[in-house]
Amino acid sequence: MKLNEQTSCPSFLQRAMDGQDLVIYGDESQSRDFVRVSDVTRFLAAAMEESDASTPVTNGCIGRGTSVFELGNTLIKRYKGRIVHDLGRPGDIRRSLGAPELAAKILGVQAQISFEQGLTTLGYY
Repeated sequence: MKLNEQTSCPSFLQRAMDGQDLVIYGDESQSRDFVRVSDVTRFLAAAMEESDASTPVTNGCIGRGTSVFELGNTLIKRYKGRIVHDLGRPGDIRRSLGAPELAAKILGVQAQISFEQGLTTLGYY
């Protein structure tokens, strides 16, 4: 399966879809706050409409950290391949987690699609 041109996807997901091994760099505990592009679009639209130069910076995020290992395990349930480990990469972000509360309060917007729903509705899981 190949991604269509309208879908953005990191190489990790593409490797899973191609049945290749998923390489996790480091000790499996790295995490990201994965957010669907359609939710990011909603955050940006609200920011353009509701804010001005004095508005504080807010996070367009779900507010839930998902480990890269959890993502890998979720994907290999659907696709062939396995998880393999390699040394950590210099400069890799250990944890990425946003705080969505300020965006909800100031802009009146929050993510509507969970990590799991995002994978399912895009047909990845």
